[in-house]
Amino acid sequence: MASLIHGYEYDIFISYRQKDNKGDRWVSEFVEALKTELESTFKEEISVYFDINPSDYLLETYDVDASLKDKLKCLVFIPVISRTYCDPKSFAWNYEFKAFTEQVSGDQFGLKVKLPNGNVASRILPVRIHDLDTEDIKLCESVTGGFLRGVDFIYKEPGVNRPLRSNEENPHDNLNHTIYRNQINKVALAVKDIIESMKISDSPAQLKHKGVQAIGSKKEIIIEEPVKKEIIKLKQKAKEEKIKFGKGRRFPLFNKQGILIPGSLATLVILGVVIFLLIRNSTMKWAKEKALTEIEQLIFKSDIAAAFKLVQKADKYISKDPEFQELSSLVMSDLTILTDPPGASVFTRNYADTIGKWKKLGITPIESLKMPSDEYYQVRIEKSGYENLMAVIRTGIDTLYRKLFKQVEIPPGMVYVEGYKAEEAGNYLKVKNGFFIDRYEVTNKQYKEFVENGGYRNQKYWKHEFKKDGKVIRWEEVMSLFVDKTGRPGPFTWEAGDYPDSQDEYPVSGISWYEAAAYAEYAGKSLPTAEHWGSAVGFYIPYIDNTFGSRILPLSNFLGKGSDKAGKFPGISCFGAYDMAGNVREWCWNETPVGHIIRGGAWNDPIYMYSDMSQLPSFNRSEKNGFRCVKYIDKEKIPENAFKLIENIEGWAYYSGNRDFSKETPVEDKIFEIYKNQFLYDKTDLNARVEQKDLSNKDWIIEKITFDAAYGRERMIAYLFFPTNASPPFQTLVFWPGLNAVFEDSLIKGNWKWNLDFILKSGRAVMYPEYYRTFERKDGPLPMEGHKLTEWLIKACKDFRRSIDYLETRSDIDTNKLGFYGISWGGSMGWIPAIEGRLKLNILIIGGFNGALLPEVHAINYLSRVKIPTLMLNGRYDYRYNIDINVEPFFDLLGTPSEHKRLKVYNTDHYVPKDEMIREVLAWCDKYLGPVKPKSSVP
Repeated sequence: MASLIHGYEYDIFISYRQKDNKGDRWVSEFVEALKTELESTFKEEISVYFDINPSDYLLETYDVDASLKDKLKCLVFIPVISRTYCDPKSFAWNYEFKAFTEQVSGDQFGLKVKLPNGNVASRILPVRIHDLDTEDIKLCESVTGGFLRGVDFIYKEPGVNRPLRSNEENPHDNLNHTIYRNQINKVALAVKDIIESMKISDSPAQLKHKGVQAIGSKKEIIIEEPVKKEIIKLKQKAKEEKIKFGKGRRFPLFNKQGILIPGSLATLVILGVVIFLLIRNSTMKWAKEKALTEIEQLIFKSDIAAAFKLVQKADKYISKDPEFQELSSLVMSDLTILTDPPGASVFTRNYADTIGKWKKLGITPIESLKMPSDEYYQVRIEKSGYENLMAVIRTGIDTLYRKLFKQVEIPPGMVYVEGYKAEEAGNYLKVKNGFFIDRYEVTNKQYKEFVENGGYRNQKYWKHEFKKDGKVIRWEEVMSLFVDKTGRPGPFTWEAGDYPDSQDEYPVSGISWYEAAAYAEYAGKSLPTAEHWGSAVGFYIPYIDNTFGSRILPLSNFLGKGSDKAGKFPGISCFGAYDMAGNVREWCWNETPVGHIIRGGAWNDPIYMYSDMSQLPSFNRSEKNGFRCVKYIDKEKIPENAFKLIENIEGWAYYSGNRDFSKETPVEDKIFEIYKNQFLYDKTDLNARVEQKDLSNKDWIIEKITFDAAYGRERMIAYLFFPTNASPPFQTLVFWPGLNAVFEDSLIKGNWKWNLDFILKSGRAVMYPEYYRTFERKDGPLPMEGHKLTEWLIKACKDFRRSIDYLETRSDIDTNKLGFYGISWGGSMGWIPAIEGRLKLNILIIGGFNGALLPEVHAINYLSRVKIPTLMLNGRYDYRYNIDINVEPFFDLLGTPSEHKRLKVYNTDHYVPKDEMIREVLAWCDKYLGPVKPKSSVP
C-alpha cells in the first residue's frame, strides 16, 4: 500500500529492538492498537511498515538490503525507545534510526515540519517505554540534532521502570498517571498533525522566499558594536546636515509654489531609513547567530527562567524561525487559571522567593498566559467575600483550577484539597472527593483546650480498641500510660500538665496515635488516611510528584534542632498547608501490622522521609510525633480502600526484592575475585587541588578538594573536615550518605552536621566525597535497577577508594586509622571493606540488604569477606530495612568474628536517636581506633 503522499513508500515506519518484543510482545500489541486508532483518526487508509522479526545486532558481513532504504522513505518514523534501543552496535540504531535521519534531511520536507498551529514538529516521533539515562538521551539527540520529544508509555513506581501495559492491574499506582489508551490516542493525533501538515505544506524553496519579518520595538534593541559605530557616524552626519540646513540662506524652506525643497530633508529621510535597516539587520543577526545558541545552552543548564527571558527578547525578531519556535516550545508554557466562581484576583511569585513581591496576573478566568516552563510558583487567590487561598503551580501543567469558599463555609484554620489521589490532577470540571485539611499541625494551645475540657477523662472521645503486643487493654489502664513527664494527663513532652513557656503555637508532640485520634474526635474531624495526606501535599499531581521535593525541602524544618512554631517555615504544599515536610511527623489513619502509618518526617529525620510512608507502634509517644486533622465532605463516597490496613508499605518489595536472604549463599571465591576486579583502576596522578578553605567555625575546618576520578576525564569533589580540638595526624572516617545526596544540589548547604558534628568534636576528621551522580556531580536521573545501577555503583565505589588514595597524600591524616561510616544508603554499603583493605572499622546506621541489585554488586556476595570490626544501629520498625528480612541476615553474614561485631536495635523507624548514635559510634571508634591525639598546648 502506497503512502498518502506521492514518492513515499509508507506513511509510518516502526523501528524497535527485537528483545523489546519478547515476553508479552509489547511492540506487536502497540502496533495493532495504533493501527486501530489510526483507522478512526484518518479518513484515508494509513500504511504502516512493521517488521515482526527485525535484526538485532550488526554483523560485520551484513549487507543492508536496498529494499530497506526504500521502506525508510516514509512520512513519520516511530522508534520504540528503550534502554536497549540506544545502542550504536544494533541494527535498528544504525540502519533505521540514523539512516532515516540522514535520508530525510535531503527530501522535500526535511526532518522538521511546520504544524498548522505554528509549532514545529519532528518527523521522528519517539515512543519511549523506559526512562533513559542522560548518556542515552544525549546519544539520541546527537543524531537528531536537537531535543527528543515524543509520547511516553512508562509505568513508574519506586524501583519500577517498565513499559506501560494496556491492561494494568493497578493503573492508579502509576506515578506517571498515564493511561495506555490515552497515550495511543496521543500518538495517532501527533501522526495526523505531521502528515496533514506535510500534505498542505509548501516546498522548502517557496518557504524560503517568504522570509522572516522582524517586528520593531522601542523597548530594547540589541545592536552589535560595529553597527553601533556606523550608526553614530550617520547620526553625526545628520546632525551636521541639520545645522547646515538651519543656517543656510540660499534655500528658503518653501519656494513660491509651496513645494518642499528636497535637499537636506531628503538626506535626513535617507539616513533615517539606513539607520533603521542597520538596526533591524543587526538585531536579526544577533537573534539568529547568538540568541539561539544561548537559549539552547541555558536549556541544557536547566536555567529555564533565563532562557524564557531571552526567548521573549528574540521573539521580536525571529518569531517565525523554525529552530526558534522549537526552542521556544521548550521554555514557554501556556497557563490557564480558573476559579469557581470566577472574578478572583490572582497573584504569583517564584516558589523559592518567599519574601518577594507578589505580581498580579489578572482576574479569573485567565487564559493561556505565557510562563517559563517547569517553574514552581506560589499562587495567591483573592475574591471579596471569599476565603483567600494559597496554591502551588508548576508551569507545564496547563490549568490551575481552584474552588473558592465563602468565609462562613470553610472550617476555620483549614484548606481545601481538590480531590483524592489522581482526582486532583484530572479534568477540573468533574465531580471530585475534595476534603479539608488543617493548614497547620495541631498546636500545644489547641491540644491543651482538649485536655482542659476533659479529653483524658471523657471516654466518648476514645473510639478505638486499644491493642498492644497483641492484647486488648482497658481504657482505664491506657489512661495511666498517657501521662506527661510528671505523671499528669497529657503529651509525654509536657510537664505538670502544661507545655513549655512561649510554645503556644508549637506543634503538640510526644503523643500516641490513640491520643491524636481522640483529639480529632473531640474537634469533630478525623486523622487523614495515608493517601489523603499525600493528596494534600500534591503527590498525585503529574510532574509534581517527583520534582516538588527539591522546592519544598529547603524551605522546611529539617534542621535537626527541634520542632518550631507551626507555619514559621515557608514551605507550603500544593494546596496551602504548612509543615507537611519536617517539623513533626504526622500520624495517619491507616493501621499496619506494627501499628499505624506516620508521614512527613520530623526535624531530625532524613529529608526523603517527607515523601515516604513510615510506621510506628500505636502507643509510641516520641517527641517527634504530632498530627493534623481532616474533615471529609462526603465520607461515604470515598473509596473503601483508602481506610484499609496497609500490610506492605510501598517500597518494601524494592528493598527486600521478595527474597529470603537468610537462605542465600555467597558466590564461590573464583567468582568473587572476578566481581572484586570490577573495582580496580590504574592509580594515575590525582592532580589534587584545595579549592576552598573555611575557618569560620570554632570546632572544625572545612576544605573543598578536587582531584581526578578513576574513570573518564571527570574531576571528583570531596570535603575534608578537620577538628580544631586535636592534633594531627587525625583518625579519619570516610562517610557515605543516604539517598538525599541524589536529590540535593549542595553537600555543604545540606544537613551534614547532624551526621558529622559529634565525630569532629571527638577529635577525628571526616572525608565526605561527592560520589558519582550526587550533589554537584548530578547528571540526570539515578538508575534504580539493572546494569545501569551496577555501573553507577562501581563508579561510586571507585570514588570511595580514590578518596582514600588522596588521604594517603596528606601528612595530617593517620592512614593506619581509617574507617567506613555510612547512613541509610551508606549503611547498606557496609560491604565496602571487602574491596578496600585500608579500612580498620565499619559503622553502619539504619542499613541492611537491598534487594534491587545484581549479583556483581550485591552485599550477599561480599559480606562474608568483611573481617573488620562492624557496628550496626537500626530501627525495629524501619520499613526500608526490615529487621527480620534485611537487617539480621545482613549482620549474620558478616565475616567479622562475633566478638567484634554488634547490632543494636531501637524502638524507632528509619531513625536512630542521636544521643544513642553518638554514644555507640564514639565508643566504637575509641575501642578500635584508640584515643585521639589531644591538641598541643605548645604554640
